[in-house]
Amino acid sequence: MVENVAISASGEYAEARHPQLTLITSEWMSTQEAAARREPGRLDKKLRAIMKFLDVATKEGMTAEDWRMEARIWASLGEMDKALQYYSKAIEQYKGGDASSLKEQGDVFYSLRRYEEAVGVYHRALKLLPGDPALLNNLGSVLSDLGRREEALAPAQEAVALYRELAARRPEAFRPDLAGSLNNLANRLSELGRREEALAPAQEAVALRRELAARQPEAFRPDLAGSLNNLAAFLSALGRREEALAPAQEAVATLAPHFLALPPAFAPQMRATVGTYLGACRALGREPHAALLGPVLEVLEALGTKDSVGA
Repeated sequence: MVENVAISASGEYAEARHPQLTLITSEWMSTQEAAARREPGRLDKKLRAIMKFLDVATKEGMTAEDWRMEARIWASLGEMDKALQYYSKAIEQYKGGDASSLKEQGDVFYSLRRYEEAVGVYHRALKLLPGDPALLNNLGSVLSDLGRREEALAPAQEAVALYRELAARRPEAFRPDLAGSLNNLANRLSELGRREEALAPAQEAVALRRELAARQPEAFRPDLAGSLNNLAAFLSALGRREEALAPAQEAVATLAPHFLALPPAFAPQMRATVGTYLGACRALGREPHAALLGPVLEVLEALGTKDSVGA
């Protein structure tokens, strides 16, 4: 999984120096706050204002940092072609290239399923920033989606090793990244048919995300659900059906509060999670937990997705 380049705001985004872009950046960061507070009306109004500002803003005097900032904003608005255009302008202005702009441009290519272009951009970025675990993690994911699974394994393994070192020094900052990279490594191993080997990183990812979710449930419970779902799928593929049922059911229970609160946002993940759970129940000839599954299936049916989860 490749991280979206413009989902969350940070202090770095306030560095834009172009006067009009500084105003736009302030408005954009306000939309991130609105999204975090689940204020759709305010969010829509702010987004319309930002798009209007961007369309009329002068481009004179734009620095490389300004171009990258505008690219991030367009990416967050779903205007990926414009984002690519402005990332290219940022990269052109950086003497010798810029690894951060290249990585983010690669992420946009990935989101558009332009995988070959994403691979090329990630390799360019790694030449400027060798050994960057986020780049390696993303490269492994893209190579996997291209079907180049043998090639995808090495960067995934290297990303885990690097994040493990970083998490040992700064656990609060890097344990979430370590958990994500372990999840990806488990997927890469499973794709190669090495499912027994995939269990260890999958189980470690679950353990890490369980700890993270205990401290910050709103932030990490959906990730925990994803790791539990993966673990259940790996156990099921190995014929360990009894062991697969518990994490499959826990994954549904963990994700359900988030899905029921924001169905469209979590529908794809819930669809896959319910599918794993129903498959585990069928394999053992057991009835699914009606009280748990009933409300979830009702909402999925309302979204038009019930059939796709085998309900």
